[in-house]
Amino acid sequence: MRKSIFFILLFLTLFSFSQTKTNFNSSDSISLYNKKCLFFINRNQDSIKYYIRKLKNLNNECSLYQAYTYEAKLAYLNRNYKKTELICKEVLLKIKNNEDFCFKAIKISIYTRLFWLKKKLGEYNIAYNYLMEQEKVLNSLVLKDKFYHTNKLSLKNHLAIIKSELGFYDEALRILKPTLQLIDKVYRKDKIGAYHSLKFKSNILNSIGNVYLSLSKKNQNLHYIDSASFYYKKGYNVAKKFNPPHKDSEIIYNFKKTKILIAKEEYSNALKSINNYKNIHNGYNYNHYEYFQKAICYYNLKNADSTIFYSNKLLNNKKTTCRRSTLIALYDILSNQYNNLKKIDSAFKYSKLTMLQYELAKKNKEKTFQLLYENDFNRVIKLNKEIKKQSNRNQNYLIIVFSFIVILVFLLGYLKLKKENKKKISAINKLNSKTQEKQTIKKEYNIDIELENQILSAIEKINGSNTFLKSDFSVSSIAEEINTNSTYISFVFNKHYKKSFKQFYTKKRINYIIEKLKTNTEYKKYSIQALGEEIGYTNASAFSRAFKKQTGLTPSSFLKTLEN
Repeated sequence: MRKSIFFILLFLTLFSFSQTKTNFNSSDSISLYNKKCLFFINRNQDSIKYYIRKLKNLNNECSLYQAYTYEAKLAYLNRNYKKTELICKEVLLKIKNNEDFCFKAIKISIYTRLFWLKKKLGEYNIAYNYLMEQEKVLNSLVLKDKFYHTNKLSLKNHLAIIKSELGFYDEALRILKPTLQLIDKVYRKDKIGAYHSLKFKSNILNSIGNVYLSLSKKNQNLHYIDSASFYYKKGYNVAKKFNPPHKDSEIIYNFKKTKILIAKEEYSNALKSINNYKNIHNGYNYNHYEYFQKAICYYNLKNADSTIFYSNKLLNNKKTTCRRSTLIALYDILSNQYNNLKKIDSAFKYSKLTMLQYELAKKNKEKTFQLLYENDFNRVIKLNKEIKKQSNRNQNYLIIVFSFIVILVFLLGYLKLKKENKKKISAINKLNSKTQEKQTIKKEYNIDIELENQILSAIEKINGSNTFLKSDFSVSSIAEEINTNSTYISFVFNKHYKKSFKQFYTKKRINYIIEKLKTNTEYKKYSIQALGEEIGYTNASAFSRAFKKQTGLTPSSFLKTLEN
């Protein structure tokens, strides 16, 4: 009996010990495999796949979904964006009700991946929504430790990227530059912390470079290009300190160097930089950048064959998905190129595709549509009309020749009819003129005195406020407010103010910003774009034209007079 009890106790002790050891080993394995996945994710795809399988086979729910996050990133790196999104959404669905820390960390990782995916595809409003979801999960963490603070810092960086993409460059810089100073305070001082600190610092420096490059395109200012180049170089120098080294750092930096050369319009030097990708790629799939950048360079160097060749290479590459801004750029290049070659059918085809991408952006309510595309959209419409006109001219050529022969046959009869028609047209014009005069008189006296007073009251109310500084301020907005039409408002305005509506409020807007510049030194620090936005202009060029027309000076010249 005692022996039996002894063996039972021994069995239970061994069983308990084995269970403890199993749990210990399982925990150790999760930690080890996660470290291996993080190490190999940007280095060796076979190794990362091996450790993903290891994580899945641990019979641990948390490690299983961690494995899926690595699979999603691997698909993203391979430009398989549909698979990336599918994995991420499936994981979120499975763990949405689990509030353990491990699963919250996975949610944060998934939202980050979805942010980068949607940002890459140009769907910035959706990307922004994922940032907000990530912030909710972060704020729900009880312990505000290093994990919390590093992710909070990362969230700020992502928010700045979105603001930059939406055209709010000054705001983006106001977030990014202070963030740069906080990195060393937030990350751990051990080897892993040092690596992630350097990685994040490099990302921030590159983000600042991107903002300055965007500012250079917007303001045509070489100084901003130099600033972009400076921050890209700093970002690369930080990346060279990575331990272990990042195998893609050099080629990613060279992508940015090429962008700088293109911004400086040094297209031949840019091509030399692109042709060097094959010597430094280190396994990185660089074709997307190569084809797109070569299409831009060859178009500006007026090499039609190479422009068309590389544009089609990218468009027909089934392994990659082009973001909408890339598609618009390529279709626009091709429509212009074919138009220059007088190949009207092809020009019209790509012009329609460009327009379609604009319409899709508008239809999907992408918040970037107005800020990123509006200026170029008018140019695309103009080109589209020119191509249509040329196409119609070609189609009508034979009809014109045939019509000319018919006209010759009936020339005598035509001349006779022409004389009669002249008399008829003259009579009709006189009648129309009288009718228009009657209608004008009728319009003048059709406005009820009560409505006229109501319109004047609305105008006086606007003049006593800053409503006219809003970007959507117009005759139509007043008409909508008092439930009348814009024609009546224009008539009453001209009658009482002896000026057109537009002339009057343009002058008020310019006078307003001049007064602010004279009395508030803070305004002198604003960019031309920011000054324009203060008084309702969404376009710096339109603001500058209006300012110069009224004052005889550009905003920049006027600011210099204030300094003197």
